[in-house]
Amino acid sequence: ALSRNLYAHELPVRISETTFHVEDNKPRALDVRTLAAQRSVAEATFDTIVGMKSLGTPEPAAPGGGPVPIVGSGDTSQYLKLLLEALDMPPEAIKQLLWNEDDPRPSYFAQMEIFTKKLFQNPAFYVELYESPANVGRKKVALQTIELMQDFDTLQSYLRTEMMLSLVLELEILRLQDAVQNRVNALRQEGENVPG
Repeated sequence: ALSRNLYAHELPVRISETTFHVEDNKPRALDVRTLAAQRSVAEATFDTIVGMKSLGTPEPAAPGGGPVPIVGSGDTSQYLKLLLEALDMPPEAIKQLLWNEDDPRPSYFAQMEIFTKKLFQNPAFYVELYESPANVGRKKVALQTIELMQDFDTLQSYLRTEMMLSLVLELEILRLQDAVQNRVNALRQEGENVPG
């Protein structure tokens, strides 16, 4: 509903190619295209954040009506379960961590919270470190993977922030440019109205 309220306005009509053949129309046409580009940047940023907070992929249904037996075919909870099993987490701990009756399809943010926060709140994670050096090596690789995911998320967030800041800066420059242009035009009119 918020997205529809912010971005579902009527879009301007497509600018015909003949518009650009008239010299006076070019600045106005470019202004319309600039506005459309600025709106697209804001909408894409909003959509990305909403997508990361939305529910995960639902479990697909088989032709007979039951769940598809192939793990990784779209069921977010089953995929997370496999990843946590690869980290040698006991089944009871996995069930406690993942199976939320109100939200069986965790969002991307919820998934990252599991891997970056809740995973380390489980004593079984630390107990497994004492069993063998191979466990330590496996967990180290898994943690490096999680670190890469966080770094990539941080980079994407920086890029979105930089895009939005450049948009705000451009709008501020346009406002100042209009103020300067208005002042120059006023000075020209005053110079034309001065006698002789």
